[in-house]
Amino acid sequence: MRLPRGSLKGCSVFLVVCTSLMLYALLYTRQEERSWSTGKPDLFIVPEPQRLFGHSSLEMSDGMFVYHLNLRVYQSEFPYMQHHQCRLQQERLRFCRVAERRTLLLLATKSHPEAFPRRDALRQTWARDAHFSDFVVKHVFLMAQSPNWTLMQQVAEEDAVHKDILLWDFAESHHNLSLKERCFIQWLHNNCKEADFIFKGDDDEYVNPSALVKYLNSTVNVSTAVHGYIHKGSDSERYGKYKITEAMYPSAKYPMFPSGGGYIIPRTFIPALYHASTWIPVFPLDDVYFGFLGLAAGVTYRHDYRFCVKGMCGRTPEALSSHQDNVDVIRVTGNPDIRVPEGMKTEDGLRAAPTLEEEDAGADVRKDERRNREGEQRPPTEKPKTSTVKDTTTNEEVPEGRELHHVPEWT
Repeated sequence: MRLPRGSLKGCSVFLVVCTSLMLYALLYTRQEERSWSTGKPDLFIVPEPQRLFGHSSLEMSDGMFVYHLNLRVYQSEFPYMQHHQCRLQQERLRFCRVAERRTLLLLATKSHPEAFPRRDALRQTWARDAHFSDFVVKHVFLMAQSPNWTLMQQVAEEDAVHKDILLWDFAESHHNLSLKERCFIQWLHNNCKEADFIFKGDDDEYVNPSALVKYLNSTVNVSTAVHGYIHKGSDSERYGKYKITEAMYPSAKYPMFPSGGGYIIPRTFIPALYHASTWIPVFPLDDVYFGFLGLAAGVTYRHDYRFCVKGMCGRTPEALSSHQDNVDVIRVTGNPDIRVPEGMKTEDGLRAAPTLEEEDAGADVRKDERRNREGEQRPPTEKPKTSTVKDTTTNEEVPEGRELHHVPEWT
């Protein structure tokens, strides 16, 4: 049977059109792949994360517990957090470049647009670019949007003066702190490869940059772990501010995670954390979300009590960072919310973080005073106590500074 001549002509045209469309799609896809493999991605538009929403659930294990993530619930309750493409509102292409070849410590502080007095006070104290020994210290504030247009205009004017704000295009909220975490890791991976160490904290913290530098210089194999106050075997909360429903997260325990008030990430972990962030669902608690990323990335943690979370440690000059509940309140630019350790106060109010020489001199004096007190109070046969942290999963007392490992397993 022979087809009419018109039909043959129509088939030929159809085949030509289909072939052209296939070639265009192939070339376009390859071009897009090349544009993202150059190491210079667009600052404002990034590829959409390749998450696992073709599956209904994901299970991860650290060898002690199994952590179950119900992906369908994440998709239904927090879809924007899972699919949001991170966009900055201003350029920071050369922010992490340093003139000399020194080690760069980046102090990244989460802040809300309304917290003008806090940021002003921190800039007057520890949130200032400086040199310590062979380190260059830079600071940046991590911020999202407020619906108040006047407020955001003030933020724009503030950034025009200080040029130290990373402002993303999503709304500030408690749950969106996790989205801020993901976008910041992406920014570090794509636009801040010069940062050797990143300290992440909150704007209600006092940070001691010179003590951080000393810690990094004196810690053996410092680049092989994330350093902070490490929570291990924490229970899932079903009530209150940090509650998570059983439908979203049925597991009774969370994976290891550092207290969000302050921890150090070596540059060596950023690529693995970024890769994990492209497929791990965004958990609505930012501290725990980092724990899931760390589990997927095979991160090792190192616990140190000097990343103060509670208790009296914030009153000691050796503290690396101090939460506001641990230190004395003083007024800075009319703001009573900023709290700094007693050792950082002067008759005039605040001063900058001490130099390394001042730290060394003060440490020697305090060491002598402590020896004298202990010699008077401690019986000769008593051994000095060592600081420990309780591992809630095994009830084991873990010595300070010992690395905590977990090896991810997938099911």
